[in-house]
Amino acid sequence: MKKKLIENSLIYSGLQVLQGGVGFLLLPIYTRFLTPYDYGVVSVINALTALLGVFYLMGLNGAAYRYYFDFREKPEELKRFWGTVITFLLAFSFILTLILLFFGQSILHPFLGNIEYYPYMWIGIIGAAFVPLFTIYQSLQQAQHHGRKFGVVKLSNFIVLSVLTVIFIIVFKLKATGVILAAGLTSVLFFVFVLWDMRKQFNFSIDAKYLKKSLFYSLPIVPHSLTGWLSGWVDRLLINRFVSTAAVGIYNVGYLFGGVLGFVNTAINQAYGPWFYEEMKKNQTVKVKKFFILAMALYITLALWISMFAKEALWAMTKGDFRESWKVVGLLSFGNIFGGYYYFLANQLFFSERGTRYIALATISAALFGFLLNLILIQRYGMMGAAITMFITSILTVLFVGWFAQRIQPVDWDHLFVIKLFLINGLASIFTYYISVVSALSLIWVLIMKISIVLVCTYVNFYFCQKKIGDSEFLSKIFGLIKVQYSFSR
Repeated sequence: MKKKLIENSLIYSGLQVLQGGVGFLLLPIYTRFLTPYDYGVVSVINALTALLGVFYLMGLNGAAYRYYFDFREKPEELKRFWGTVITFLLAFSFILTLILLFFGQSILHPFLGNIEYYPYMWIGIIGAAFVPLFTIYQSLQQAQHHGRKFGVVKLSNFIVLSVLTVIFIIVFKLKATGVILAAGLTSVLFFVFVLWDMRKQFNFSIDAKYLKKSLFYSLPIVPHSLTGWLSGWVDRLLINRFVSTAAVGIYNVGYLFGGVLGFVNTAINQAYGPWFYEEMKKNQTVKVKKFFILAMALYITLALWISMFAKEALWAMTKGDFRESWKVVGLLSFGNIFGGYYYFLANQLFFSERGTRYIALATISAALFGFLLNLILIQRYGMMGAAITMFITSILTVLFVGWFAQRIQPVDWDHLFVIKLFLINGLASIFTYYISVVSALSLIWVLIMKISIVLVCTYVNFYFCQKKIGDSEFLSKIFGLIKVQYSFSR
């Protein structure tokens, strides 16, 4: 395993968790200065801006990332290619923003319910328009293995967003408007930074050949991205429609807590992706398969820890009705295991130029099923119905994508290993949920049982992982992580 992969993985993982952790750091502030309704407004606007972001970006970050590897030895062609992608993106974003600002209310009203279009949605639209260029910029840093620069920029983004959020909520008492405004203003500031930082790497121009090449690759990603949004965000809109905006706020706290693992596996994938492409180009998969075993053991273990102590953590961090959000965390955290699983399988398809269309087909099928299941379960079980749907849909997505991946770009993953660990840890999580809800045991005995179970399961997980990878190689990976972390901290 290359040192660069380990170092970048540490940087990406730490920053991804930190950026996602802004929600955790601000939870006490949110629950003090925002009502569940206010936080529900923020969640609904975030869901809609995420949807608009799919259309603003059009998958062009994928094209910029993929074709960097083809053009990196040809600087002038790379400059023209990036210039074409960025110029087209900016022109398209400008036109789409004008349309949405003046005609978007009639389109988005069914999703907003009783939430005002102005100022909430206006601010969200303007902020969303400035995000795509920053997304492409971050993808290019990853492709070039500029992990430390990626880290500095990402950390700066995190700090600016956090500071602005606190100022707008506490000092100016803007409530939901303040949270949305902080995100929009941060997007504008980093849009300006990216234009300045990349000023020598591209020229504003459009080459029809490169535009056609990039769109041919990226447009099939759009349905895939839409289904990703459908799987990850539509539950908030349906809860808003069928339950209440306040229920969205409560559910989003649980979703945020259960989604910690999602930040981790996304971050690891950001480092893993370039290395996977390089290994596949050399037709070598031995190291890739061993890394898969190590990563999946980590994901399952983290899911168990999160689900075990969600109730205690949320009772300490929040107050009032927000505390009820712990009940959905177990399903959401274990569902995110399959998010990490999905990345390994999807990278097989992304490596193949014809593979993106199969990702779209697989994810569309799972997401449509999830949408229909959400329609049924949310009306019947509220936010718990949304959590159940997320868990089931995550499994189906892995099954569908894996089926196509093995036919387009086969890799012999150890699926039985994952199933075995998942069942062991899943049963442990169900048992502790039962004793937390039903059991008459005192709090101290419940905590003792939880700590004992989670320690035993953690040992079992990495014991099996060690057996699969091999003693010496497994230990060298652990020591390598410690060594890189130490040198990086210095």
